[in-house]
Amino acid sequence: MSAPNHRPDKPLDRYPLAEMPALPPEGAPGEAPTPAAPAPAAAPVPRPAVVALDFLDPAAIRTDIPLEYPFRHEGREVRSVTVRRLTTAEVGAVIEAIPEGANYDLYDFVAAMSGLPAPVLRGLIDDDGAEVLARARPFLPRAVAAIFYSPTSGSGALSPSLPPAG
Repeated sequence: MSAPNHRPDKPLDRYPLAEMPALPPEGAPGEAPTPAAPAPAAAPVPRPAVVALDFLDPAAIRTDIPLEYPFRHEGREVRSVTVRRLTTAEVGAVIEAIPEGANYDLYDFVAAMSGLPAPVLRGLIDDDGAEVLARARPFLPRAVAAIFYSPTSGSGALSPSLPPAG
């Protein structure tokens, strides 16, 4: 037994509306299955509450780094970069934003610490970039600093090779 032919006899624009052939029911033999509607996206998991604390020693949690080569970004002059320590929630957000299987990028952490996008930090003149990384290093979370500045087995020098902080 052959499958019924649901194709019209003439081009569709030549049929008056009343003569249009009926569409076959979904799942009729010989018809391609209708793709299932996409599953609704899972509701986002609410983030835990975080309290903005008023730290007693602001100098201990932030530093201002003057730039030797100031620049303009998005219409605003940038003459210094301020880096600050991240809250535990901010560290978690940086880590969550890293795609599965991707390596951690030091600039993602410094971007969160400074408020400047990582591509902007990578665009700094080398001397300013090295100074920002060196001065940001003491403000990195310990676990993150250990990833980027762990001793190497060869010379015992810290990696990446930056001037010592201080």
